[in-house]
Amino acid sequence: MIKFDEAKIDSSNHLHQLLNSPSVHEGAHILYTFNEQRKYLENVMTFIVDGLAKREVVLIIDLPEHIQLIKNNLLQMNVEEIEIQSIIFVNSSNIYIRKHTFDRLSKILDPLLSTGLKVRIWGHILFTKTNSNVTNLKDHESLLDLFVSYHNLICVSTYNGGAFPASVQNELLKVHSFMMTDKEIAPSPFYRKDYLHMVTKSEEKRVNRLEIENSLLKKKNNNFVIDNKRMKVKKELIQQNEKFYRTLITELPIGVFISKKGKIKFMNEAGRKLLHSMDQLNEIEKQLSPYLTKIDEGKPKSYVKELNLTKPNGNTLTLQIKSIPTWFEKGDATLHTITDLTDQKISEQLLVQSEKLNMAGELAAGIAHEVRNPLTSIKGFFNLIKHEQNKDSYFDIIEDEIDRIEQVSSELLMLSRPYIENLSVCSIHQIIEDVKKWLAQQASQKNIDIVIKSTEKELFISCEEIKIKQVFINLVKNAIEVMESGKILIEVKKVNKDIKINIIDEGPGFSKEMLTRIGEPFYSTKEKGTGLGLMVCYKIIKNHQGSINVQSHEGKGTTFTISLPSMY
Repeated sequence: MIKFDEAKIDSSNHLHQLLNSPSVHEGAHILYTFNEQRKYLENVMTFIVDGLAKREVVLIIDLPEHIQLIKNNLLQMNVEEIEIQSIIFVNSSNIYIRKHTFDRLSKILDPLLSTGLKVRIWGHILFTKTNSNVTNLKDHESLLDLFVSYHNLICVSTYNGGAFPASVQNELLKVHSFMMTDKEIAPSPFYRKDYLHMVTKSEEKRVNRLEIENSLLKKKNNNFVIDNKRMKVKKELIQQNEKFYRTLITELPIGVFISKKGKIKFMNEAGRKLLHSMDQLNEIEKQLSPYLTKIDEGKPKSYVKELNLTKPNGNTLTLQIKSIPTWFEKGDATLHTITDLTDQKISEQLLVQSEKLNMAGELAAGIAHEVRNPLTSIKGFFNLIKHEQNKDSYFDIIEDEIDRIEQVSSELLMLSRPYIENLSVCSIHQIIEDVKKWLAQQASQKNIDIVIKSTEKELFISCEEIKIKQVFINLVKNAIEVMESGKILIEVKKVNKDIKINIIDEGPGFSKEMLTRIGEPFYSTKEKGTGLGLMVCYKIIKNHQGSINVQSHEGKGTTFTISLPSMY
């Protein structure tokens, strides 16, 4: 609260000047709408001190907190206690909240006036929902104005300007001789004596209509305020979302770029790293131009395409580009994600080459078996006729050639066996994670999730890493090829001294007859399969001192369980 001694009362105060002017000798009814509490206290103190100086009875009708502040300020101004006690303080809630306001006020004033005392009134009228009816207020102020004129009193009716509608103020100016603000005071331009009568039915209807219109305007204004707040919140939310998505796209670990009319307008950092320098980006934009133009002009809902781009060093970059419509820089655009499939394509080529080599090995083994058996019979036959005379030199030559054929056959058999070389300690989790990364793109094209679940943080095996990866690639790739969608679960757990890996798919499964033939050369359920891939897997795992078991139910999927010795 601001203390009164900070607001000096002097002769320049506009209320002080009015109270000491001839125009109020016959009384004055002042309508005071205040906005600043400091000014309000300054004016009420001026009113009180002027009244005490003129030996008038001062009646202050105000809020309890204001009354206490007024008393404190009077004490600070060294006003005698007996003079403060002479002031009549009344809680405004006891006068103005209920009906029959003037009757309660006159009960206080009549005894004082009957003794011939001069009285001045300061009344803080509470403009609330219960007493905001303009007709009631005007009735009260009309009677009070007649009372003030009859007894030559000075009365200040105060209203809080922040809660006092202009339409109500205009009506009350008709029954007040002066209008006052925190800084100014002037005669009321609407005050006329003929207004001082009880409100007629037609006037009451007009005032009530004004009240309703004012209420509707206030309601509309409140709605505008609410709508404005909502629009502000929506705008802030849009800005936050825009900032979030821009940050998200910029920080994504995958390449993202936006094109308009065949031109690249934006590319995140991951995309720039993938496509290297801006010079290469410009060159790549030229190579992509036909594709981008087709997408931007066609505006399909979504589009997926693989593109082979030639880098400045001559190497080929294989990309998968997924495109969806978006909005960028106040117009239609296309958002693209870039995935580098180069390593995957190389792995696939190596896988095909590995399968071809395995097939060659199996063929060599079959040839060796087919050739070695008759050669053994031939060798035995020649051993019988070798004892005949004069044929020794020929038989020696034939025997040497037969030995040579047998040696070649043995070497072909060795070629068919995937022997283990370069053993090292490897993390089984890392091997499976690498396989998942290599096959993730192929799986995502068919809406297949590859999920890895493990009971241990780290498990290690002694193996030739490339060959073990070949096994998992073959098994997971087979699962992807037989599924249309769904999930492939890879479970890793330690059982005693072994590590068991379950590869569980949701494919069509195998019949009992098919299960008995899995692993045989040249048997496959795939249209163009050779069956050699699974056979190689069996041999690799066997050479690592492990095993593969298969469980399957037709229509319910298949589980391959690989068991390998644990290092620790």
